Amino acid sequence: MYFNCSIQSAPHKNLHNDNNNVATEILLPGSRSIDGKVKVIQTEIESDKATPDNLKTSSILLEIGNSISPFIRLTSDFPSQHPSNFRPILDLHSAQ
Repeated sequence: MYFNCSIQSAPHKNLHNDNNNVATEILLPGSRSIDGKVKVIQTEIESDKATPDNLKTSSILLEIGNSISPFIRLTSDFPSQHPSNFRPILDLHSAQ
C-alpha cells in the first residue's frame, strides 16, 4: 500500500511532504482499530468479506496513523481504487 505523510505546523501549512511506499500484510477480515490496537471482531468477519482487503487494511492503518499527532496526516492509495487494479507509483503502475 502507498501512504503519503504530510506534517503540518499549523492548519493548511505543510512543513514536510514525504511520499513513502509501505509494505504491510493484509489484515484479517473483522479487524478493527480499538484503543490504537488492531483486534479481530468475530461479528464483523462476514460483513468484511464484501470489502477489498487492501481498502479495509488501509482504512485501519490510516485511522491509527492519523491518531498519532494532530500535525501528521496520512493518505493512502491502493490497487482496488484503480480500474487496472495496479498501484500507482509516480507516473507508473505496478502489480502487487
